Amino acid sequence: MAKKKIGVISDMHGKDVSKAVEVFREEGVDFILSNGDYVNSLWKYGRDDEKYLKEIESAISGLASCGKDVFVIPGNHEPRTHYAAVMENVCKKFPNVRDMTKTEIFLKDEFAIVPYGGSVLKGFGKDSFTHDPAEDAQYLAKLFEDNFDRKIIFQSHEPPREYGDYTFHAGSIGSIDLTVLIEGGYGNPIPLLAVAGHIHESHAFKSPGKSIPECADVGENEQVSNLSLNAAAYKDGRVGVVEIDGDKVSYRIRKIDFRK
Repeated sequence: MAKKKIGVISDMHGKDVSKAVEVFREEGVDFILSNGDYVNSLWKYGRDDEKYLKEIESAISGLASCGKDVFVIPGNHEPRTHYAAVMENVCKKFPNVRDMTKTEIFLKDEFAIVPYGGSVLKGFGKDSFTHDPAEDAQYLAKLFEDNFDRKIIFQSHEPPREYGDYTFHAGSIGSIDLTVLIEGGYGNPIPLLAVAGHIHESHAFKSPGKSIPECADVGENEQVSNLSLNAAAYKDGRVGVVEIDGDKVSYRIRKIDFRK
């Protein structure tokens, strides 16, 4: 089976995505996983609705211009009503944009992509995408089990605990339940690839198949059987490129200089 390249991007927060598109075109990615937080929240910055909607649309439309399938989930900064309006419009313009809030699983070639947008944070407005992994993890595990014959990709905004979730102010804050999930703790298959975002300062990579209890225990270009990746914030100049070759997966982080 041919190798696949996947572009990973998250936490744009208003940054123009043209630099990311340049990288993904140069790398020849087969599709893109876009993991949320396209702009900053209305409640925090008092932005007007029209500008806010345009910024979400600009980010997703920009990624769509790459010409590859773009699998889109929301972060914790996207209010549901604004996001839904934008996605309806963008999906009409760009058939290659996949609104993953509309499906519990998407089958793409040999892959089964399971989306889980938003976060557990409650302070981003009553209309924000929030969830409770403790309630959802076993349901997600069933989706993994039902698609065990495919290569499972778990696409979330919030990272699992100790998988790219370290913050300067509070240590590890990711979801314990998602960690149990991606480690197969519910009797479910372990995903070949789990990608997340949300934590800007933690560009970290770990294989659930390893015993080393550190986040960054997988080196760039090192092939492993399972990989959890937080490529960190695009706004800070990072995107991820994942390569899947059979049952092995590896990654690279591409740094972006916005001054050029």
